[in-house]
Amino acid sequence: MRLRTLFVIAALTLAACGDEPPLPGAGTMTVTVASPNSAEGAALVTVTGPGITGVTSTGLQVYGEVVGQTATVVVIAEPAGELSFGVTVEDTTATFTGALLEVASPFDLPRSTLADYSVEVRR
Repeated sequence: MRLRTLFVIAALTLAACGDEPPLPGAGTMTVTVASPNSAEGAALVTVTGPGITGVTSTGLQVYGEVVGQTATVVVIAEPAGELSFGVTVEDTTATFTGALLEVASPFDLPRSTLADYSVEVRR
C-alpha cells in the first residue's frame, strides 16, 4: 500500500511538471527550413511577430534585417545542409510566423517550387 501511494505521488508530480506554461521573457527563437530534399544551399526567409530585435547565426552564414515586426533573412549553408538561424525576441511566448520566399539547391540553382517546404519557428 505504501509503495502504491509513493508511485501515485511520483506520477502526479511528474505530470504537473509538464503542465507549466513557458515564462515570458527575452530569448532566441530557432527558425528552421523544412525541406523535402536532403540538403539546401540557401534560402530567403521572413519571420514576423512582435518584438523581434535581431538575427543570429546557428553556425551558418546569416544576413538579416529587422524592420518593424518582420525579420528578412538570407541563410547560406556551405556545404549544403539543413538551413536554420536564430531570431532574438523580447518575448519567447509570443507567436511568430515564418515564410519561405526563395530556396537554392546545393548547386546554387533556384528550386522550381516551394510547395513541399515549410518554416518552423520554435523556442
